Amino acid sequence: MAVSTNTVNRVAVSDNTTVVDEATAQRVYDQRVPTWPLRFASLVIGYLWFTQTLWKLPWNNFGNVGERANGLVVNTNLTAQQPGPFVDSGGGLYHWMVQEAIYGNKVVPGYGDLIKNLVLPNWQVVGWLTFLLEAAIALLLIFGLFSRLGGFLSLLQAANLYIGLSQHPQEWPWTYGMLLTLGFIFMLTGAGRVLGLDQLLRPRLRRAKANGNRVASLLYWLT
Repeated sequence: MAVSTNTVNRVAVSDNTTVVDEATAQRVYDQRVPTWPLRFASLVIGYLWFTQTLWKLPWNNFGNVGERANGLVVNTNLTAQQPGPFVDSGGGLYHWMVQEAIYGNKVVPGYGDLIKNLVLPNWQVVGWLTFLLEAAIALLLIFGLFSRLGGFLSLLQAANLYIGLSQHPQEWPWTYGMLLTLGFIFMLTGAGRVLGLDQLLRPRLRRAKANGNRVASLLYWLT
C-alpha cells in the first residue's frame, strides 16, 4: 500500500518530537512544570492579604470594628515599651507599628529607629499607605492583574513585616518568611498569566509593544 509523502513527514515529525520530549524529560534540570499551582497560590495569598486589611480600616482609626481607638493620646513619658509620640494602648495598626519600632533593630540595625523617628510621628499617613498597599496586593493577586507587580509589592511588605516583627516573642517569623518567598516567586513568574486578567492583557500588550509603544512595554513587563 502506498504511503503519501505528507504522511511520512508527519510521522517523522511526530517521532522527532517524541525523541526531543523524552530527551528533555531525561535532563537533570527539567523545567517543564504545571503553572496552575502558581495561580492557586496567588489566589490564596491574595485572599490572606485581603483579610489583613479588615483589621486596619482607616475609617475606624486603623483598627478592628468596635476596638478602642489607639494612637491618639500624646505620650509624655517615653520608655522602651512606649517609644512613640502617642501612647500605645495595645490595639490596631499603631500598636504593631510600635512593635516594629521596638524589635526592628534586632534584624536590621537602625530599622526600628527609622520606624520610631519617621513612621510613628506620621503614623496615620503611613497607615493609609499601608492599607492601600495591602489592598492593592490583594486585588492584583486575586484578579491576576499585573501580577508581577503584585508579587513585588507583596515581597516589599513581607520584607517590612519580617524585619520589624520576626523577633517579636509572640509572632511566627516563618510566616513572614513564607510570604516574602511567595511574593518573590509571583514577581518572577507572573501568576496571573494563567486564569487571570494578565492572560487576556498580554497578547494585546505584546502587539502594542511590537509597534513601539513604550507604555505597553512597561505594562507587559508587569504582567
